[in-house]
Amino acid sequence: MDEDLPEAARRVRQALADAGIAERIRQLPQSARTAAEAAAALGCRVGQIAKSLVFRRVDTDAAVLIVASGSNRVDERLAAAHLSTGIAKADAGAQALAMPPSSAPPPATRSAASRRSGTPAPWRR
Repeated sequence: MDEDLPEAARRVRQALADAGIAERIRQLPQSARTAAEAAAALGCRVGQIAKSLVFRRVDTDAAVLIVASGSNRVDERLAAAHLSTGIAKADAGAQALAMPPSSAPPPATRSAASRRSGTPAPWRR
């Protein structure tokens, strides 16, 4: 039942509803901390899973959220070049997004900085 969902999953549901998307949120009984685990649990290919990685800008400490196909590796040097600054793995990045690692997809993120700046323009390689 949706009322039994964790707060992060309820935020995802609300973000989807706000976008006009009515989807059922399903909580998996087993771990899905990796794209491979999520794909196995859902019975799909790893490339059909969207993984989110949080980094931080070294110049401002702002969180950087990168969403990629589960079958692709993120080229951190290319991402840093696109941002014109270095990026670092971010333990603090997850805190900035108010989400523990692998807990919820990007629609559920809720940092004050992201609310102020709006949705970033997508960047494709």
